[in-house]
Amino acid sequence: MDSKLLRRAAAFSFIVCIAALSISFYGNAVKAAPQYQLKEPQFKPRKPATRRPVKAYEDDVLLVSPAMKTDLGSNSDSKKKKPKDAKAGTSSQDEKDEVAEALKEIHGTVIRSFGEGEDLVLVVKTEKGKLSETEAKLTKDKKHFAAVQRNYYGELPQTTEPPVNDPYFPEQWYLPYMNIPASLPYAQGDGIVIADIDSGTANVTELSGRVLQAYDAYFDTVGPSPVRSSHGTLVCTGGFAATNNGIGLASGAGHSYVFPLIDSTPEYGNYTNEELTLRCLTYLKKNGTKIGVKIVNIEVQVSEPERSYFNPRVHPTMHNLCKALYNKGMIVVVPMGNYGFFDPNPRISYMVGVSGINPDLTLFDYGYPGAVSTYGNPVWFTAAGDSVRAQDVDGGFVSTGGTSLAAPLLISQIAMVWSVFPKMTNAQILQIMAASCPPMPANLMQYYGYGIPDTYKAIGLVKSKMPARYR
Repeated sequence: MDSKLLRRAAAFSFIVCIAALSISFYGNAVKAAPQYQLKEPQFKPRKPATRRPVKAYEDDVLLVSPAMKTDLGSNSDSKKKKPKDAKAGTSSQDEKDEVAEALKEIHGTVIRSFGEGEDLVLVVKTEKGKLSETEAKLTKDKKHFAAVQRNYYGELPQTTEPPVNDPYFPEQWYLPYMNIPASLPYAQGDGIVIADIDSGTANVTELSGRVLQAYDAYFDTVGPSPVRSSHGTLVCTGGFAATNNGIGLASGAGHSYVFPLIDSTPEYGNYTNEELTLRCLTYLKKNGTKIGVKIVNIEVQVSEPERSYFNPRVHPTMHNLCKALYNKGMIVVVPMGNYGFFDPNPRISYMVGVSGINPDLTLFDYGYPGAVSTYGNPVWFTAAGDSVRAQDVDGGFVSTGGTSLAAPLLISQIAMVWSVFPKMTNAQILQIMAASCPPMPANLMQYYGYGIPDTYKAIGLVKSKMPARYR
């Protein structure tokens, strides 16, 4: 056999070996997730709510985004000479005066502001008892105001089960369905920064050395994360705990980093208002890319479908900011909440909704408000929302639940998959996560979206789409 034929034979043998290796990684014979079928929920009769009611929004306060490039109410020096607007022929000072006059006409007072430029938001105090009337007038004034909304109160979804002290990894029933154990040799979220808008994150053992300096929206400061309630710590350890460290539990994203943004108040650690959440999103828009944020988790919920965070008419500024983060390459994840209603708003790429399931593979449902997974059109994926292991602020380990835990579990999968090839776009990653899910019957999509992503399959899809020089 001549040398040319020998080279061809050797090359063919090499290709066959590579193909065999590829089949061993991408094939389903060994690494497939357990066979399962998500079930249609059978909702329990509702019991009366036992938790204190929360006001829907702050009295006589509106969050207003000016349509003009004004610094009204901001901290910039209003005495500085303003440049002329060549197109309109008016100065920024003229625009500021117009906005001020429009607010004066409705007897509105700017009590504070945040953001700058197109992200400027004015917190406007209205006349007592005239919130609806003022909101309607400002909303109609498109010349001066781009977005007008109420300062809605929100809450951090509560846990549903008491602490326990059992062995942990064997009880993480949800990890095999996500196919995380088989994926750990290939990815653990290395280098991925996850922004968690929540009540603060303690630097407990399962997160040791991976909690970055935090942004506190209430005080507008950056520093070590305050801990206003256990919620943020439970969320982050439930999704991003260190693996194979001989302590507690496992996760898929044990090599990721957490950037806490605190939108809860010092007085009520599990409650927030929309102004604080918007301050966090504004901070991320300005600084998230520099920090390296790839994924954002917004841990808030509401108790009525009319106030759903997926409704752009009710929360226009939040949607504008989430779109901006998506356009900067981030994935924004929002838990659906625990109030068990159907959300009719459409699925959107810049706010990924996550529902929660129990070990019976149906929506978790404890039969009372605050402990039933919300569902509907915005749902992209589902994950465990019942009997989820996490570490509390005191270092102890607990079993908890809610869509608050479903969201970080999904995020752990996204972090694992994205860390394989961080150059992929957010849109590509979402497509891959959806493609990795088992087929979902059409009648169940309102509950589970595309379903539970298969992490191992998703990693294989990323590798198959990577340019050869990165493999």
